[in-house]
Amino acid sequence: MDVGDHQVGQPAHREGGHGAPHDDRLELDGRWRFQLLDRPGAERSAAWGEIEVPGAWTMQGFGDLPHYTNVIMPFRLRPPEVPEANPTGVYERTFEVPSRWAGRRVVLQVGEEEGVLFAGVNGTGLRGSNDSPLWAGFDVTDGLRRG
Repeated sequence: MDVGDHQVGQPAHREGGHGAPHDDRLELDGRWRFQLLDRPGAERSAAWGEIEVPGAWTMQGFGDLPHYTNVIMPFRLRPPEVPEANPTGVYERTFEVPSRWAGRRVVLQVGEEEGVLFAGVNGTGLRGSNDSPLWAGFDVTDGLRRG
């Protein structure tokens, strides 16, 4: 659906939310590799830290403070423009998909994010969500590989 100059609807490659619990899950909460960049697209360094997921980097000592507002944006530009300095977190995690999942569709579920989220598996199929702070699910089947 078009609303003015903006597209409204489900972002590309994003699965719809659901609340149906089941036992066939691989829990990814815990310690992840993490880098805080000063802006999107900044070069990653060789120095990685660790972060607890779920959790907010603004509450785990990475030097960026939380910004809460219900009226005034935390920067001077008008949306959708954002400042050059725009803290961006990069998270990495290694995991092994159970062998019993071979040939099955696999969805990466993210409980919520603050801002914009891009998710990928093994460097393929980058998917995005900008519905902060809602649940996001991404079909990552095509990015999985053995081992």
